[in-house]
Amino acid sequence: MEVRSPDRIWEGGHVLLVAIAAELALLFLFHRTSAAVEVLIFVIARKMVAPGISGVELLAGVAALAALVAIRFYFIPRTEGGGRDAS
Repeated sequence: MEVRSPDRIWEGGHVLLVAIAAELALLFLFHRTSAAVEVLIFVIARKMVAPGISGVELLAGVAALAALVAIRFYFIPRTEGGGRDAS
């Protein structure tokens, strides 16, 4: 059984980059507030899974993610059809 180093595992972490690019494209196409918040959530989440992150950076990332999720849940209105905002 081969043990993989953390740097080797991180090489496959480009999935979040694709998600960020897709959300950014939605932001440019539809100009939705929820898409902007989702892009920020993906960017912060990607920074949090990077190797070599310190405890303080991880704690700040968790606080930022919690704040963005709260903003998205409480302050961004949802439409009746698909759960997206109408802006």
